[in-house]
Amino acid sequence: MIGAISMIRILLITLFLTSCNNLPIAYAQNFSSVNNVVFGFPDYEITPKIYEEYEFSFIKVRFKRGPHSILILSFVKDDIFEWAGLDGAKLFTQNGRVIKTEGLTHNFEIMNPRFRSPEQVLTYRCDAHHKRNFIFSIFLKTDCQPPSLPAFKKIEKVNLFNPDLYSASMLLRLEGSRTTIKRLGEKVETKVLKEFIDIPSISWKKENTYYADINSGLILQSEQFLHPRLPIARIEFYYKY
Repeated sequence: MIGAISMIRILLITLFLTSCNNLPIAYAQNFSSVNNVVFGFPDYEITPKIYEEYEFSFIKVRFKRGPHSILILSFVKDDIFEWAGLDGAKLFTQNGRVIKTEGLTHNFEIMNPRFRSPEQVLTYRCDAHHKRNFIFSIFLKTDCQPPSLPAFKKIEKVNLFNPDLYSASMLLRLEGSRTTIKRLGEKVETKVLKEFIDIPSISWKKENTYYADINSGLILQSEQFLHPRLPIARIEFYYKY
């Protein structure tokens, strides 16, 4: 029995090592042991003490069960944040949503991002004289939403790299709710955005989740698929003012 278990572990290790080239840099670096590579790295929590040790805003990124990477906020232009890692990996976010990556084995970019802040998604008002006149631009299901609206309200253009796919249409729909998450040792009430994406040309459908601070509207953490050949990225945002 023990011999059979050992053979299974060896086979898993062999399969993993032959597929390492398909992993993003942040996922493939800093392997501490073969067991961790196969069975996942332990999670760790950003405590208030760890948070205070950083001078600048940063994010903690983890692809599925891989090791964590810390990326530092290096540049802000308009509402686009650029987060950079020591290994050359970069994530570009808009309102907490990754819209472009660099330095991964599989990168992507959204050419015309149409994501808005959680406040605009979860806050709405129907015109008193015409219930179909909305002041928000994204489709939260409400009592005053016209029933004739299509399931996917927004369309974006996306470029995928390795393999390359240019100007692919991505359908986008958002839904909102609320929940409580643990952050820096405390429970924080958040607005939850479920983002449903669909690239019909390659039959790729996924669901992303964003957790926004109930007061500031800032995204605190997210779970986002960035590329069809990448596992889900779990990102925690830590801001310094």
